[in-house]
Amino acid sequence: KLITGDPDGDSAKGMFLKLMQDLFICRNHIFGFGFFVALFVAFFYSWLMTMGLITLLVWSCIIATEGLLMSLGAYMYYTSQQVWALEDPATHTDDEIKQMLYCGYFFMTLAFLFICFIICIISKIQLACKP
Repeated sequence: KLITGDPDGDSAKGMFLKLMQDLFICRNHIFGFGFFVALFVAFFYSWLMTMGLITLLVWSCIIATEGLLMSLGAYMYYTSQQVWALEDPATHTDDEIKQMLYCGYFFMTLAFLFICFIICIISKIQLACKP
């Protein structure tokens, strides 16, 4: 019996084995990105902080986080309403469309709450950024 309900007939064990095979094949890329790129970004941020750009770094990270949350929510909303719902031969069920729509609402609400939180602690952020 299928555990995952995959139409291709893959069981959960088969899918896990495919995942492990992909991870094993890409292990060098994963290690290289996970270690060396993270190390480079950390040293780059440290160098920028020594130049006195802490305020710029903090606010750019806050704005980037807000932008990612809003764009993810907007993309999920757009995909559910303008792409999936209007497909002529429907390839997604109504439940899948609703799930995508509600996930979009969730991320847009999360973005709104994040902005509210930042507004509440803006004075503490400015205090922490002072040299």
